[in-house]
Amino acid sequence: MPFEEILAIPDIDQRIQAMKYGNIWDFVKHAKGKLLDQYTKRRYQDQAPVRYWLYKFPKGEIFTQDAYYMIYDDTMLLSVKQHVQGVEKSATVPEAMAWKRSNEFFTLSPEEWKLSVIGLNQT
Repeated sequence: MPFEEILAIPDIDQRIQAMKYGNIWDFVKHAKGKLLDQYTKRRYQDQAPVRYWLYKFPKGEIFTQDAYYMIYDDTMLLSVKQHVQGVEKSATVPEAMAWKRSNEFFTLSPEEWKLSVIGLNQT
């Protein structure tokens, strides 16, 4: 289903379900996403690459304000599947991922995220 049709679904729950089956790269194009940064880490088990992309989506037809999203490879499967998650305003992948991994009890810096190892501490 094209993203124009997915975004036109009035029921938010149905729209979210439909987005799970849409192609994220089609959405990036449709929403005029701007690539801000990309980064590659290596998985501990086999040194396979895990890719990360940080996008900014402009305020407009879809978003009521500028929005920032991380797109990253599935770290367990290393398949063609990518995960998507909104993040706070960030300039780099390490900055966004450090924010994503931090919580009320633990703060991770961008440098610490770069040093973290996929498969040992799941980043």
